[in-house]
Amino acid sequence: MSDEEIDERLIAILRSLLRRTRHRKIDWTPGEAAGSEAFYYHLPTSSLEIRSKKGDGNPPYILSVRDSFGSKLDELATDPWGEHSYNEELAELFRLARRQSLMVDETLDQLLADLRKEESEEG
Repeated sequence: MSDEEIDERLIAILRSLLRRTRHRKIDWTPGEAAGSEAFYYHLPTSSLEIRSKKGDGNPPYILSVRDSFGSKLDELATDPWGEHSYNEELAELFRLARRQSLMVDETLDQLLADLRKEESEEG
């Protein structure tokens, strides 16, 4: 499927999500299953899911639009041949949503603080 065949609204949604995620304006939540590589943004009448297709954190990535009952309405996926103009944007959105929902930066900051405290106590 070429870029021309894809609903332009999905690409606009992707770009809006990416902009807002970069500025931490979206609260992504992790999937409920342990080790899930799916992350959600819930709105009053719908939700969005960004996930790794194989569940391993690697491409392909899929952005799904879901209704209020959780039924998938439409999706946008990375192309393994790199033909879609939005491949990198979808990959970046996955990485940012993952980092934010799993609180990766906060955990790394706390780990560094704990290590520095231990070092200073050792003398």
